[in-house]
Amino acid sequence: MSTEYVVGLGVVVVSLLLSRLLVPGLPPKRLATQLTPVDLGLTAAGLAGLILHCASMFFEPLVSVIPGSAAVITQINAMGPASVTWYAVPSLLLLAGLRRENRAVTALLAAALLTVGLTMYNGAALWIHLAAVFACRCRDFGDPAPPHQASAAHLAARQGRRRPVRDPLPDDA
Repeated sequence: MSTEYVVGLGVVVVSLLLSRLLVPGLPPKRLATQLTPVDLGLTAAGLAGLILHCASMFFEPLVSVIPGSAAVITQINAMGPASVTWYAVPSLLLLAGLRRENRAVTALLAAALLTVGLTMYNGAALWIHLAAVFACRCRDFGDPAPPHQASAAHLAARQGRRRPVRDPLPDDA
């Protein structure tokens, strides 16, 4: 992965994060939902797993300082069934955590995660895979797509600006 790509992706992520924090109209209220503590936990766990997966592949020296990480790095970089599991489980946790988001946005994120996974494991050119990763960052009107760079602090900041979750069962049921 080139330095230009990493810097460019970082600029996009920071720009989108700042726009979310500084522009009160993002996301549009009709698309906003509130993350519950469980949603936030699932999302943070998914993000952590995806960050670990990405960092193990592209920034191995950074991950290798974590005690006990050598086996995980080896499994991920082998690109076998264990690597697929290390990608699929966090992706599913992320989608579960964001299940209350707008359905179209969640579907786009699922499609983006699937595209990233397919381009990673089917031998596609690196630029195609990185373009799919980049597309993940640009979803939800300025919300940096969580797969690798979003943070739990960012998600917690979102939580306060969302509508409350409606109880699906009425009180008299």
